[in-house]
Amino acid sequence: YDHTQNVKPTRKQRSSTEKTQIHIDKIAKDLMTEYPELTKHHLSTDVAKLLLERHNKKLKPTTIERDYLKNHPDY
Repeated sequence: YDHTQNVKPTRKQRSSTEKTQIHIDKIAKDLMTEYPELTKHHLSTDVAKLLLERHNKKLKPTTIERDYLKNHPDY
């Protein structure tokens, strides 16, 4: 039995997703530098607000927390 036949290939991110990830990482890094005790949940809420203000990109905090804050707390 070859277990590798059931493995899905890794998907390449879209360029828009990569740009969003870069913006979110930058915002998160700035916030974590200023407030190092910030939890992932509160960070995602603050990032969502700033992402909308700075880049006119609307994402729910839960989406940001689940899909974009994988490096928390090391940005």
